Parts: sequence; structure tokens; C-alpha cells
Amino acid sequence: MKIKIFTILAAVTILTSCLEGDNYIRYRDYIPMEASLLPDTMLLNETYNISIIATAPNGCWHSLDVFVNTEADTAYYFSASATFENHGEVCTQQTVTLDTIIPFTPKVNKTHLLYFYNPSDLNPIRIDTVYIKAE
Repeated sequence: MKIKIFTILAAVTILTSCLEGDNYIRYRDYIPMEASLLPDTMLLNETYNISIIATAPNGCWHSLDVFVNTEADTAYYFSASATFENHGEVCTQQTVTLDTIIPFTPKVNKTHLLYFYNPSDLNPIRIDTVYIKAE
């Protein structure tokens, strides 16, 4: 009887330790991004294209997104994030990128502040001050 119980417990232990998913990791985090240079002055109600390239360091990253949050009517916050997912395998050595263009149209005749968050830089927030003039 003890041998049967021991055999069953040993089999269950061996089988459960071989199940996949023991090393499964998944999380979402900020990733580095580069934004195009902006002019010092923009015209009111004219659309400007802001080019942003978000970059993830290896093939375990996917679902890259660029976000724009507006605070008040003159402050804009840009950031990029992605999902890291690994099942215990080695990540492929490739750079995963997202190249996007965000149309930006100033609607208020005030100075605008554009904040670009880049977690990999020594100075993680780039702030561009853009003057808006009515024409």
C-alpha cells in the first residue's frame, strides 16, 4: 500500500514539475522613444506631424504603443510602452520598433509645452517649448 501511494506521489510530482509556464513572465513597461525636432514657432490651427520611433531591445517585447496625454490646453505628454512576455526561452536578438506620426494642431494662442518621456536617457524627460502665433 505504501509503495502504491509513494509511486502515485512520485508520478504526480514529476509530471507537475514538467508543466510549461513555470518561468512565464509578462508585464507592461515604458520603452525608449525618439521624437522628431519641433519648430520653435507654430501657427494657430495648422497641423504639424510629430514623428515618433519607439524601440524595444529584443524579440520578447510586443504590442508597442505611443500615448499622448493632454493636460489643460497647452501641455502634452508623450510616452511609449510595450509588453514583455517570456515563457522561459531566450529572447531573439532583434530590435522591435514602432514608427508612427502623430498630427498636432495647436488650438490655443498660448505657449505650448510638449513633454517626451524616455526612460533610457540620463535625462528622461525632454521638454519642448513651442510658441504659437495667430496669422
